[in-house]
Amino acid sequence: MKLKIRINWKLYDAQHNLINEKEHDANSLVIAFIKLLAAQFNPYYSQTIIDTSGVSRTVGEDTITFSCNAAVGNVLMGIRVGTGITAVTIDDNALITPIAEGGAATQLNHGAMSFSGVTVDSGNRYFSMQRTLANNSGGDITIEEVALYVRGAPAVYYFMVDRTLSTYIISNTFSADVTYKFNITL
Repeated sequence: MKLKIRINWKLYDAQHNLINEKEHDANSLVIAFIKLLAAQFNPYYSQTIIDTSGVSRTVGEDTITFSCNAAVGNVLMGIRVGTGITAVTIDDNALITPIAEGGAATQLNHGAMSFSGVTVDSGNRYFSMQRTLANNSGGDITIEEVALYVRGAPAVYYFMVDRTLSTYIISNTFSADVTYKFNITL
């Protein structure tokens, strides 16, 4: 069995015509991913994880993790993008240079996260999550990094579980659908 995570980009013009599409591996799961997973499997073994603001948090049996159902404009969780070009390390806890929410220069409008159900296809089992990023900034924005931020609860804090370098340009008035697809094959 193999877990594979892919990132798909679809670029649309101002009239929502598909202009370009590309897909590549999300090959940079970071330490928070495995620690959150370990904490969920073994509720008696707490994990210490650095959150996206750089604060050390303890995750244990009463913590709900992997939630990333962000609403429109919420950049604390869900699919995030940035302009940082620093190489990914296993200990990364946040985007190097996150792109803020908004319509001013260097900002993007972040849509609500959407999710598919689990699909069964031959030897594959997969689900996906998607977010639309709209550029109303007045200029082109070059994305260099994409990430997945999740929420920990009952206390509210956020962890980055993937950071993948990925160059993509969203022209002014254009939008992009960014999709993470989690696939297990037999």
